[in-house]
Amino acid sequence: MKMTNYLLSTLHEIPKNTETISHQLMLRAGMIRKLASGLYTWLPTGYRILQKIVKIIKKEMNLLGALEICLPLIHPKKLWDQSKRTELYGNELLKFSNRRKKKFILGPTHEEVITKILKNEIFSIQQLPLILFQIQKKFRDEIRPRFGVLRTIEFLMKDAYSFHTDLKSLQNTYQKISDTYIKILKKLKIEFRIVASTSKTMGGFISHEFHAFSNSGEDILACSTHTKYAEHLKNAPVIYKKKSSLKSEKKKHITKIIQTIYIKTKKKSIYKYAIFLLKVKHNLNFKKIEKISHLEKPIFLLKKPLDLTNEVSILRNTKKLKILLIGDLTIKNCKFYTLFSQIKNLKYTPIFWNHDFKNINFFDIRNVTNQDYSPDGIGKITLKNSIEIGHIFQLGTKYSKIFQVSLSNKTKQKNFLNMGCYGIGINRIIAAIIEQHYDEKGIIWPEIIAPFTLAIAPINMHKNKEIKKITYLLYQTFLIQKIEVILDNRIKNIGYMLKDLELMGIPNILIISKNTIQKKKIEFYSRKNNKKTLISIKDILKNFNEIKKKLNQNNIN
Repeated sequence: MKMTNYLLSTLHEIPKNTETISHQLMLRAGMIRKLASGLYTWLPTGYRILQKIVKIIKKEMNLLGALEICLPLIHPKKLWDQSKRTELYGNELLKFSNRRKKKFILGPTHEEVITKILKNEIFSIQQLPLILFQIQKKFRDEIRPRFGVLRTIEFLMKDAYSFHTDLKSLQNTYQKISDTYIKILKKLKIEFRIVASTSKTMGGFISHEFHAFSNSGEDILACSTHTKYAEHLKNAPVIYKKKSSLKSEKKKHITKIIQTIYIKTKKKSIYKYAIFLLKVKHNLNFKKIEKISHLEKPIFLLKKPLDLTNEVSILRNTKKLKILLIGDLTIKNCKFYTLFSQIKNLKYTPIFWNHDFKNINFFDIRNVTNQDYSPDGIGKITLKNSIEIGHIFQLGTKYSKIFQVSLSNKTKQKNFLNMGCYGIGINRIIAAIIEQHYDEKGIIWPEIIAPFTLAIAPINMHKNKEIKKITYLLYQTFLIQKIEVILDNRIKNIGYMLKDLELMGIPNILIISKNTIQKKKIEFYSRKNNKKTLISIKDILKNFNEIKKKLNQNNIN
């Protein structure tokens, strides 16, 4: 491909209203263009990358024995009414009616459709287990599309569905697909963690999310510094090992600053309201305290008393005043505290627990923090932002019961089929790769998905016949060798050329100049290592792939 025949749409300035690195670089590299809020066009550079990821996913799914299908984008609304997911999804569903006033949905997922179809296609247990998959667009009416392709109305997704005679077969396939996802993400050079999750709107009983680390991620994971352990921040328990003795604390005169948080209780509760006590440096975990039966759901914060003297009096008389008093486990063994007011930003007289607060219960009510002990017993916790890029579910018999999909077993007893579903977001994968592979110059694509494997950047080719001759000799050789190469044949200076090629993330660049060809050499520029090396033209023509492999190794000098 010659650059003059290519739709190059790079931007050298950071676009306005872009919050994340991936959004900025996808626009600047000419990968996407915004049509409307949450809707993007994929330009040639972006679409080449997208298609390569699709190819990798298809290959791995085929190796698994999955069969590719194509399901309708438009679903009859009555199918979703039957599963009661119209209510569960609510306003996220894109709905419309045709001229005959029949109601439809643009599919965000296909559990109802695939189960309805398979009801009339599976007749024998010998056909099972069966895995079907597709790669196509999905739709969700996002209330606030943002972060480029991370939160959109229309997105590309691989979704797969498996059918089984029993739970053991489902669990076996579930593990195989999990292993396949791991294989795919490793090929794409994504640093990720697998996190246990809830089934939410999908149903079922077991599910796991695949999260890619990203500073722009909306999720926060609590990860072990030494193992693959990871958990959502809201679910991660705080682990306590060594506890300071009262004697040592008295000796050191340790005084901790605590905050008070007031929470509404249920109308029928014996308590007027609840007060939670924890260190100022810690954050209350609302999911953990939801388990406390006396609290109103969802959790509702109350205003604190303006008079701190009054607050101290309340804390000392919670039993008499019928107030639920709960302290975080972190503060249980410490004896001296100072009360902190978030309203007046003041610190008050130290409080001695045994004397002041006799009616207090202690629970794990806070978020874990960096350097807490890892719940798996190895290493410490480190908090990392992440992007959810995949989700797998064991659905059990939820949908087969709704749509009456069953088969007779050996004893001629009819059993509903067990089902699993498995999604991976291709748009999100692309954004996640960029978030992990970039520098100040642009994207650094893993070679397996780069828009082009190689770029040729000749300096003043239009003024020098020898440069032009060598440039086209290399170009034609690479085409014959079926290497994806782009020749920058624009009449531009080398700085301008490199700026575009670096933005696009092309991993290997050959720079041809008058000075180097006089030595019968050209410059090899590795974006991965950000290094330039002189190599002979003869060697490049003979075995480019071998030279590229050596020069792209991390230990290159």
